[in-house]
Parts: sequence; C-alpha cells; structure tokens
Amino acid sequence: MPMMNGVEATHELKQKMPDIKVIALSMHSDKHYVKSMLEAGADGYLFKNCTYSELINAIESVYQGRKYLSDEITDILIDHYLDNEKNKHEIVSELTDRELEVLKLYAQGKTTRDISKELFISIKTVGTHKQHIMEKLNIKSIVDMIKYALKIGLISLD
Repeated sequence: MPMMNGVEATHELKQKMPDIKVIALSMHSDKHYVKSMLEAGADGYLFKNCTYSELINAIESVYQGRKYLSDEITDILIDHYLDNEKNKHEIVSELTDRELEVLKLYAQGKTTRDISKELFISIKTVGTHKQHIMEKLNIKSIVDMIKYALKIGLISLD
C-alpha cells in the first residue's frame, strides 16, 4: 500500500465509518502486527494464502457481527498470550510476598512513610524492599512500578 499501511488504513476507515467491517488479508504473521491490526479495528484477520472457503467463512462471520481469525492467527495470539502470562508469573515469582505487598502499596499511591506505618516496618526497610523490587524488575521509578503492577493485575484502574 503506497500511501499508508494496513493498520493506518484500518484505523482511518473505522474513524470515518465506524460501522464498516474490515477483514485484513495479510502476509504478516508477526504477533505485534496482528495485535496492531485488531487494535485498529479489524474485524477479521487472514493470511493472503488462505483458501477460498476460509475467506467466505470470514466474510460471513464478520457480516453477522462476529470477529474472525484464521486458525494460524489464533495460534499465534494464544502462544503470545501464554508467553506473556508465563513471563509475568516468572518475574512475579522472583519477588517475595513482602516485596509484592510493598509494590502494591506503592502502586496504590502510598508514600514510603504510609507503607512503613501500614506494614509496621521501618522506613529504611521499606526503602530496601523498594530497591530490591526495582532491581528484580529492572525498573527505574515509581511510575514504572505502577505500570508494572497494572500490567500484572496487582492493581486495577477501577
């Protein structure tokens, strides 16, 4: 596509005509590209080498208001999801229970002094836990701690 890529085109189409249905026919199997297409509003995603019957199935499904992903795309997304869950679990398991507790309290907006009082530990101990959390997670700031806590579901925006 000479003027814009599929993600940009899908996003623009959905912005201008929200009811339009978009099925991506692509050669890209990269999980990030697939995710970007779906986030842009694609209702279906197939490889260009799909069979005629699969294309017809996709069109019928999307026309009926359902999403359609080819089996190959579904496998890619499931593998990506499972890899992310595994990575989250492995990293979280590196933190002690107390470090998780401190992480959660920081992510909830508590100060070091607040955490010290709530957990009945010294301010210095809270600082040590904070330092260990940041080292283990390879993060540099409280903002990164909050992002991480949201990402793993330790806190939510509700």
